Amino acid sequence: MVKPAVGVAGRPSAPRKLSRTTLFIIVAGILFLITVGGAGWYFTRGLRAPTSALEAPPPPPEVSAPEAPAVEAPSALVTPEVSPIPAEPETPTPTPTQPEPFADTDQDGLTESEERLYQSDPVRPDMDNDGFLDGHEVINLYNPAGIAPEKLEAAGLAKQYSRETGAYNLLIPARWQAAPSPEDQNAVFVSDEGGKRIFELRVIDNAGRLSLEDWYQSQRLAVSGTPKPWVTNKSGLTGLTSADEAKAYFAGRSSIYEIMFAEGQNPAEYKTTFGTMLNSFMVR
Repeated sequence: MVKPAVGVAGRPSAPRKLSRTTLFIIVAGILFLITVGGAGWYFTRGLRAPTSALEAPPPPPEVSAPEAPAVEAPSALVTPEVSPIPAEPETPTPTPTQPEPFADTDQDGLTESEERLYQSDPVRPDMDNDGFLDGHEVINLYNPAGIAPEKLEAAGLAKQYSRETGAYNLLIPARWQAAPSPEDQNAVFVSDEGGKRIFELRVIDNAGRLSLEDWYQSQRLAVSGTPKPWVTNKSGLTGLTSADEAKAYFAGRSSIYEIMFAEGQNPAEYKTTFGTMLNSFMVR
C-alpha cells in the first residue's frame, strides 16, 4: 500500500487539477487526429483494392475481316477514250462594210465615188457652208469645198480634155485619163480605180446638117424612147438626153456629139459627174 504524499506540514497534498486551456488543447488535438485519420482512410481506399481488380481487362476477341472478292487483272491496259474538249469558236472580227459606190450617204448629190473624186466629205452635204449642196456646186463646175467661189479646174479637181480633130473640149475629173482613138475623133474616159471605163464620146457625121431634134427622130431605130431636153449649158449649147439619162447629144456644124456611159457602167455611180461633163461641153 502506498502511502499518501506528505505535505510540508506532514499532511497529504491535494491532487492537481487541469486547467481549462489544457483540456481544450487536448480535446482539439484528439479531434484533429480523428479528422486527419478519417481523411487519410477515405482518400487511400482505392489503393487498398484487391490486385485482381486492378488487372487490365482481357483484349476483345479477334474478328477476321471478310475476304475481298478476287478481281481478274485485265490482259492489257486499256486507256479510256477521252473526247477532246471542243474549242470555243473564234468570233470573227466584223469587217467594216463599205457603202455602195453609188450610195449618197449625206444626200448632197454626190455618190461615194464622187466624194473621193472631188475631195469632199461623204457625211457633210455642204462642205463650205455657203448654202449650196456639194453636188449642186460640182454640176455647176465649182469646188464644193471652196470657201470663196472657186472653179473645179482652178482647184485642181478637173481638167480640160480637147480634141483638135473633133473641135470639142470638156471637163473631166483630174484623176481620170482619156484614151482617144487614133482612127477617129472618139474617146474613152477611164477612172483611176482599176482603169475602169466610165464614159465614151462619139462624133457622128451629120452631113445633112439636120437639127438635133430632127436627127434624133431620124435615128429612132437606134435611139429609143422620148428624149428629154437638156437645158442650155455653160457654153450656150442646148442638148438632149435619152429617156434613161444614160446618153446625151449635142449638135455641131456638121456633126452630132454623143456622150454616154460606157457599157456595163451603172449610171447611178457618176450621175453628177456626167452632168458636169455635159455642162462644160463646148464645140469650136
